[in-house]
Amino acid sequence: MLKYVGITAVAAMMAGCVGNTPIVLEDGSAGYSVYCDGGYYAWGDCYEEAGKLCGSAGYKKLEKTYEKGRESDSYGVYKAGRGSQSRTTHNRNMIIACNAGSVSATVPVTKPAAK
Repeated sequence: MLKYVGITAVAAMMAGCVGNTPIVLEDGSAGYSVYCDGGYYAWGDCYEEAGKLCGSAGYKKLEKTYEKGRESDSYGVYKAGRGSQSRTTHNRNMIIACNAGSVSATVPVTKPAAK
């Protein structure tokens, strides 16, 4: 039983999600904020999500951000030490604009999915 608890804990620490949110860009055109957060995901997952959104027409990457840190509790104190629930966070985000002729207008917003 303890073995399964350990496996579940490792999976929960690495959990994250890949998804997108439609946004309005500074010039008034449509774009997407694409995210691939968590220790299990990488930039390749963000690029794959962007490719699904824009199809064969492709996209322009307007901004790319990455933030790595430690999760803190509600008081802003970093959780660390024996018996804590501390973990490293990986927040990856790209702002993209689909190229002309893309199918992005017909693609719904994806909900976060666990791998």
